[in-house]
This record gives sequence, C-alpha cells and structure tokens, in this order.
Amino acid sequence: MRCAALIAAWSGGRVLRGVAGAGAIPERRWVSIRPSRASALLGYEVTPADAAAVFATLRMAARADAEDRLEVEIPGYRVDIEREVDLIEEVARIQGYDRIESTLPTVHQAGGMPPAYAFVRRLRDVLVRAGLHEARLLSFASQEDLDLMGDTDAIGLTNPLQADEAALRTSLAPGLLHAAAQDLSLDLARSVVVGDRWDDVGAARAIGGRAVLVRTGYGRAAESAPRPNLAADTVKDNLAAAVAWILQQP
Repeated sequence: MRCAALIAAWSGGRVLRGVAGAGAIPERRWVSIRPSRASALLGYEVTPADAAAVFATLRMAARADAEDRLEVEIPGYRVDIEREVDLIEEVARIQGYDRIESTLPTVHQAGGMPPAYAFVRRLRDVLVRAGLHEARLLSFASQEDLDLMGDTDAIGLTNPLQADEAALRTSLAPGLLHAAAQDLSLDLARSVVVGDRWDDVGAARAIGGRAVLVRTGYGRAAESAPRPNLAADTVKDNLAAAVAWILQQP
C-alpha cells in the first residue's frame, strides 16, 4: 500500500483495483537418493535413517519412496542439487568428511622400479653422500644470463612470469651459479669455473672468476681451436688435476 501511494504521489501513477499477476511459482523439484549407493560411494554405511536425518538438518523434506530410496524436495535456492550424487555429497558434508577413510587403489600388476630409475636413485644418493647438492631450477633466463653464456638464439617468451626472465634457458650454468651464490653465500668473483668448452671459460670471465679448461669431453677439441681474446687460467688433463690446482690457489 505504501509503495503504491508513493508511486501515485511522485510519478503520476494511478492505483487500480484488483490484482495482476505474471508467471507462476516454480514447481518444487524432487530428487531421489539410494542409501546403498551413498554407502558404495562414500565407503561407509549410510542407512535410510542417516540420510533422512541429514536432510532434516538441511530443512529439506524427505519421504521414503521404497525400501532403499528417499525422495528429497529441493529448495529453489539450491540450484546446485540436480542428481543423486549431489545429495550424496550433502550427506558426506553434513556427517563430516573425516568419516571417509583414505585407501590406496588396488594395483593388478607386478610391482618394482625400472632399472633405469633405480640407477638414477642410487646415483643421486651417492652424489649427495659425497657432499654434492642437487638443484632444481626454473627454465627461464634473463638477458644477462644469455650474455653470460654467449647465447644469441634463445627462444623469447611472449608472456614471461618475470619481466627480467623473458627467455627459455639454453644452459644450466647461469641458474647453478645464481643458486650457489644465494644458497652457499659464495662470492662469484672468487669462484673457479671448470669446464670443457670455451663457453665455460667465457662464463668464468663474465662473473670475474677464474677458469680451468679440462681436456676430457670436448676439452681437447676446444684446446685445438682457441677463441680470440679468451683464455683459461690453466688447462688440465682431467677433473682430478683441476681440483688439485684449485686447492693450491690462495
């Protein structure tokens, strides 16, 4: 009445007699649930009485349609309940998810670890016991990292996670150097880079450190094809000799 009076007074409307209606009240939906099906999905017994108690808590009308079936009236605001499994989810939610036990699925095949994976695991254990550190680095690199390794053909990223790491890495070396500097509090300028390529020597020069070129791997080929304006501090036959030289340095 107050609303009609305000419309007539302020907007020039005219109040008519009678009632005008449009549309109809939506029909209530009924969805069925089988307690046996709820028991199978949740992994514990759900009786018809248990299910009825849950829907009574939710103020949803429920009626027994058969020995193993309840019909539940769905309120208009519960648009998320459409199928039996939705009602089963309500049972689990009200009774508590902690009642659902954790179980491992059954595997119908022979167990065991493939030899290649077993070898990698043993190798990792040996290296860790020897005092080495495993590093898992992101696959991105900055322009400084690319310049450090002399890379000019890196793949750029259209939408990088960080603006200063806008390319895919082409080498593990820059990430390992950053990780070592941060995790081990190393002064890279006092570091020694040991490698079998001229790019390794260039990386050492870029960080202000010293370089050892070893003749193993690609080292002999690199030594026979020197790069202008790039030289290692020393050249050794193998890693053992390189380590011995490093330990002699001040």
